Amino acid sequence: MPREQPELLWAVVKVESGIPVMVEAYRDRQSAKTRDLSLRKDMHPENDEAGVFEIQIEGAIPLTANHEKHIGVRDKGSLQLPHC
Repeated sequence: MPREQPELLWAVVKVESGIPVMVEAYRDRQSAKTRDLSLRKDMHPENDEAGVFEIQIEGAIPLTANHEKHIGVRDKGSLQLPHC
């Protein structure tokens, strides 16, 4: 039985004054990079940062519309993790 390829997600993380304040996950790298660039427009570069990170998920269970509703879909292909 062939091994399943890990699912790839791209996380955009925004940090303000050293504190992570936002994480969004995208299904494609270009969407994540576009979001990263849009976040950087309104940042204070001496204190804030944003970055794009690749995440490999092995044995992932596909998300259903119900899962995405609870996680918080921001736009097509983008998930925002809930605040803890």
